[in-house]
Amino acid sequence: MLVIATAAIAACAGGAQGGEGPLACVPSASCGCRIVVAGNSCPAGEAHFFHELEDGAPLHFDAGQGAVAASAWTARSDVFSHGPGDSWVETYGHGESRIEIRYSPAPATCPKHAQGEECEYFDVRARVIISGPQGRRGYSGTGTCGC
Repeated sequence: MLVIATAAIAACAGGAQGGEGPLACVPSASCGCRIVVAGNSCPAGEAHFFHELEDGAPLHFDAGQGAVAASAWTARSDVFSHGPGDSWVETYGHGESRIEIRYSPAPATCPKHAQGEECEYFDVRARVIISGPQGRRGYSGTGTCGC
């Protein structure tokens, strides 16, 4: 199985309000989109934000109060509608909080295959906004979507 290395990180934006602590890394062992926040790192197989490669899959993250799985605002399906070069927005809810992720393309770090095989992942930039009763927090980072 291809081990996905999370790309180098872009600049971080936004600050925490309220009593929430810093982001913690969560497991991301299956196929999906992984985001590591700027100025931070995660061990291999983990990320700050993770969701599986299915439209409507829950978002896993830990904003300092324990790991959660936020529900997508779109219906879950067995397809993933996005690919290399795409920009898209995903929205999630958890309790009174709303999480929005704005994905955009990042420079490709996939190695070139001699036989013309396609890469098993693509690189993304992401802007994450968490809004709720504690205020609003914003993060920027990079990562990968794929297996």
